[in-house]
Amino acid sequence: MYRYKRLLVGLAGADRDRGTIEYAAMVSRMAKSEKTYFVHVADSLDIPEPIREAYPDLLQPVDEHWIEQMREMVVDRFSCHPEIDVAFEVVEGTPLVEILRLARQKEIDLLLVGKTKEHQQSGMLPEKLARKAPCSVLVVPEGAPSRISKILVPVDFSEHSADAMDVAIAFSIAGTLPDIAGLHVYRSYEGNKGYEVHYDQLAEILRAGVEKAYLEFIQGFTHGECSITPMFLLSSNPSRAILGVIEDQQADLMVVGARGRTAAAALVLGSITERLIASTQIPLVAVKKKGTGLSLLDILFPL
Repeated sequence: MYRYKRLLVGLAGADRDRGTIEYAAMVSRMAKSEKTYFVHVADSLDIPEPIREAYPDLLQPVDEHWIEQMREMVVDRFSCHPEIDVAFEVVEGTPLVEILRLARQKEIDLLLVGKTKEHQQSGMLPEKLARKAPCSVLVVPEGAPSRISKILVPVDFSEHSADAMDVAIAFSIAGTLPDIAGLHVYRSYEGNKGYEVHYDQLAEILRAGVEKAYLEFIQGFTHGECSITPMFLLSSNPSRAILGVIEDQQADLMVVGARGRTAAAALVLGSITERLIASTQIPLVAVKKKGTGLSLLDILFPL
C-alpha cells in the first residue's frame, strides 16, 4: 500500500465522524502512511471587513474549538501508531472547494470522506469529490465497521478497472488476505427476433466471451496468496446487480475504477460509480491515478 503515503480526511465535526476516523486509522496503518491530515470546513461567517480588520483574532477561538474536538476524536485511534504524523486544519468556505484545494496543495494520495445514512441523492459531496479530486477517494458510509473481510471489484477489463483490481490486491496483501471477487456485469441483446440464434444461446456465447476476456485480464496481475474469484452476471441494470452481489457475498469493501474503456463507456461507468457511491452501505474506493485533473486545479488553486 505504498501508494497511500499522504491521506486527507474530511470531518463534519459530529459523532458520525468516529467511523470515518476509525477507518482512516485502519487504512493509515495498512498503508504505512507518513502523514494524515484531518480537516473541518467551517461555514463562512458574514462579518464586515472593518470588523475583521479591527479584530483579526475574532475567529481564532472557533478554529481552536474545532481543532480540539478533532484532536480528541483522533488521538486515541492513532495513539498506537506514533510513526504516522497527524495534522489538523480548520478552513472557512465551501467543503468541495476547500477539500479540493487542500488535496492539491498537500499532494494527497487518498481522500477519505464520510457519508451519512440520509445521503441517498446524487450531486452530494462524496460523488462530487470522486468526480473532481486529483486522487483516489474512499467513501465511508455511517455505521460501516472498520474491517475488510471480502473485497468486491466490478471490472469491465479496461485500464481503469485494472487500476481498481491493483488497489484491491494491495488492500488484501496489506491486510489479512481477504478474498477478492472480480465481478463483470454484462448485458444481452434484446429484440433478436429474426435471428437464428436463440436468446439462451446468445447468452451462452456472451458468457463464454466474457470468461475469456476475464482470463486475459487477470493474467496481468501478480497477487501472491490473494484469492481472486471471478463472477459473471447477466443484467440490464449494472448498479443494481452490483449492489445485490454485495449483499449476497457479504462484501465489506468495494473498489471501482473511475472511468470506463471508451468515451461512451466512460459516461456509463461514471454514472454507475456515482450511483454506487450514493447507494452503497459499505466503504467504496473510487480509484483514480494521482494527478488526474490537476491541470484544471492548477488554474483554480495556483500555489
